[in-house]
Amino acid sequence: MNQAQLAVLRYGELVLKGKNRHRFEKTVFEQVKRGLRPFPAIRFEREFGRIMLHLNGVPYEDVLPPLKRVFGLASISPVVSTELELERIQEAAASMMEALTPQPDTFKVTVRRVNKSFPHDSQAMNRLVGGAVLRALPELKVDVHRPDTELKVELREEAAWL
Repeated sequence: MNQAQLAVLRYGELVLKGKNRHRFEKTVFEQVKRGLRPFPAIRFEREFGRIMLHLNGVPYEDVLPPLKRVFGLASISPVVSTELELERIQEAAASMMEALTPQPDTFKVTVRRVNKSFPHDSQAMNRLVGGAVLRALPELKVDVHRPDTELKVELREEAAWL
């Protein structure tokens, strides 16, 4: 599999209002930075409800243990970033799915299109990316209700994240 270039951390789904949300996010961000102090190559970027870790060659598996100890993180996701071109996205998706061990029996693709100027809408991208995965792994089946694996794709302004 392509090595994760990013780790995306989402904050807890707590109901936070006004100043509470900012204080909560700041506290979680400081805890993440403190836990990852042994990895000086990592670059941090905050976005509403998320922290992006630019791993800069640090293996994703190495950052998981300290991150799992941070209270308030709802999810920690490895991310492969690729060019915002359909063919590159399809190649990355097929490569990621081929690298899974053990291989799942079923999967589903969920595309979130932040970049509204991308030529295909989310539903079309679900089909286009899923089709590329099925061509690469014909033994896989699509199950949109209870998949063994969900491949999430986010089409951002500058890149696609898988």
